[in-house]
Amino acid sequence: MMGLGGPYKLQVQLGPDRADNMEFEFETVTAGTTGLSGVAHASVSSAQTSIETAQSGRDLIADERAATGEMINRVNHIIDDLTADYINTRGSCSTIKDADMAEHASRMAKQQVILNSSQAFTAQANTVPAVVLDFIAESGIGQDGNLTI
Repeated sequence: MMGLGGPYKLQVQLGPDRADNMEFEFETVTAGTTGLSGVAHASVSSAQTSIETAQSGRDLIADERAATGEMINRVNHIIDDLTADYINTRGSCSTIKDADMAEHASRMAKQQVILNSSQAFTAQANTVPAVVLDFIAESGIGQDGNLTI
């Protein structure tokens, strides 16, 4: 941590764009930065000063913990938002794929109906000459060349 020289800045890209950045700044919390390194208890006045220094050091630590907790909460909130966006995007892709599949299935059904219809039409068209020939064969043609019924 840079030899505990602080404060430290951390810049993180939290979204798809370069502008979606968040900068975190952390203070170095050591005995020296809190003022506790030179605490002396030799006299009553130095002990009272030490207590005041300890209280201000405790306050500094509490402030840094609160700031760090706030940063963590913000990052967790952003992670939750991005996770929800990811889930929604995946759902949208699935819906689009389902719609494409339904369109292809309906096209295939349409082509199948057209094919079946054309086969039925062809089968009926092929039976008409056969019916006529059967009719002629049953009725017969007389010696005069006329059809007898």
